[in-house]
Amino acid sequence: MKITLFILILNLFPYFLSAQGEQKKTFDGCATDQLHRSNTFLHTKQQLLDNEKYQSDLQKNKGGGSHSHPKSLQTIPVVVHIIHNSGTENISDAQVQNAITNINTKFAASPFNQIQFCLAQRDPAGNATTGITRNSSPLTNEVMEVDDIALKDLNRWSPTCYLNIWVVKEISSLSMGTGVIGYAFLPSSHGLNMDGIVIEAGFFGNSSQTDAVGSA
Repeated sequence: MKITLFILILNLFPYFLSAQGEQKKTFDGCATDQLHRSNTFLHTKQQLLDNEKYQSDLQKNKGGGSHSHPKSLQTIPVVVHIIHNSGTENISDAQVQNAITNINTKFAASPFNQIQFCLAQRDPAGNATTGITRNSSPLTNEVMEVDDIALKDLNRWSPTCYLNIWVVKEISSLSMGTGVIGYAFLPSSHGLNMDGIVIEAGFFGNSSQTDAVGSA
């Protein structure tokens, strides 16, 4: 999998996930930008700059490959980490699969139609997996600027091999209140410990599934 392809979809993914008609007053702006401006993550900026330079140098060595387009369908393995407190945020496997179906449908009709997503079939140890993990934690109610790394430390698969998505009950912000639906770091974070997407369960897939809520 080309790194450039992987980081391309990192910031696009949240905007293709379907809301479920849930009423929520959302922040009228970009949570990702706000997070990067936060003093909480000033210590990561040099890491991001270093990583961005590394990616740029890598592409130069490949002869400018970042401007080329994939010639065949590229499949991105996804692992969804459901962080819950035994509430409705512990969404079903079917709802997760619905979210993956949604994004594949949207990407098929978009300029990025050579990309598709699938739940991972092998875990980092090579064992068979559903591509869904579940962890019980109060961090399902996350304060974005404070809890981001602690949340991701609960369960993280190699970000150079998988697209990690953490599903939580609610995301709040020190500056934006409870208006955040989801966020991701900029592509320069690829491979670092903050790499991945965090999104609220109420906006991930379709909750109209008839099967039961997932078990821990």
